[in-house]
Amino acid sequence: MIIVEEQIHQIWAGHQKLMEAGICRDDFPSVVGKYHTIFTSEKGRISMIELPDYFGDDKTLWEICSSGKFFSDCERFTSWQECMKRIKSLLE
Repeated sequence: MIIVEEQIHQIWAGHQKLMEAGICRDDFPSVVGKYHTIFTSEKGRISMIELPDYFGDDKTLWEICSSGKFFSDCERFTSWQECMKRIKSLLE
């Protein structure tokens, strides 16, 4: 069984505060999506974030990290479905 926790990403929340304060322009997007999702099972824990237009190419990436348990660095995917398939393969 995989437990899913969804939290507002701290970087996204900070970006919103800057926009509300008029420090950051509305047309300057956050480097991360709104949510930071944690997937946990008896096999381990994986963190996932959305990277909208991360490289300025209008493509969204999905990034997962596992603190070295499943892989040594982060892995990036070009689709949410592909990312979820990888998470399930590691945690089920």
